[in-house]
Amino acid sequence: MAPEKYYAETYDIQTVSKFCQIAGIDPSNAPHARQELEHFAAIYRWEHARTANKAPGKATKRELESLANQTARLLEILAKLSPDAAAAIERQVAADARLGIARDSGAPNGPSLFIRLDDFSDDLMGLSVNLEMLQAVLGGLHDAASTGADTTHKSRSGKTQDFGLLLWLSNIKTFWHAHTDLPFSRDVTQTGEPITNAGSFCLAAFLKIEPDCPTSRVMNGMKYVIKKGNKSTGKIRA
Repeated sequence: MAPEKYYAETYDIQTVSKFCQIAGIDPSNAPHARQELEHFAAIYRWEHARTANKAPGKATKRELESLANQTARLLEILAKLSPDAAAAIERQVAADARLGIARDSGAPNGPSLFIRLDDFSDDLMGLSVNLEMLQAVLGGLHDAASTGADTTHKSRSGKTQDFGLLLWLSNIKTFWHAHTDLPFSRDVTQTGEPITNAGSFCLAAFLKIEPDCPTSRVMNGMKYVIKKGNKSTGKIRA
């Protein structure tokens, strides 16, 4: 069973009764069918949310590598600053400190090399970020980005599998075989619209979960589930 927050009223009894007609299910079983379909919808939302929140490994690795490279370049520049350039930075540190002390409290209105510590310390008003501290912070950021890039595994290349939908279709397939003798088959018209009862049922039921879902997404998912079977799609029953 999915966490409670993923449950919502997806189907009314009239809609489920129409689904029963499509599937050749006794209309008196509509209340029970509705309960099962609501479980499947919640499981889909749960799985879809879980996989949608995963950042692709390849993109994350590339992002961290870019950050590591940028911080490495900044560290190199800071290490080679001329005395005049270093003095200019230190003058700005002092100017930011004067402005920061003059403020009543709180964070600066914009970029600043002085950090107020009112919320963190009773002994210190603030902290000036000089060149030495900048190098230490950038060095730490560089190390964190480098370590993160090294430990982030690249995801497999190619199209990401629509596992949430496949899981939902797998449950629907099991539901179908349990309630009707009609075949769980898939066929489409030249324009991609479902022809079979099972195809019409799946499309109509899933559009109640995701109204903007393209027909091809459901039909392609059915093709995969029928070919691979419930076992390979990781079936979960409510």
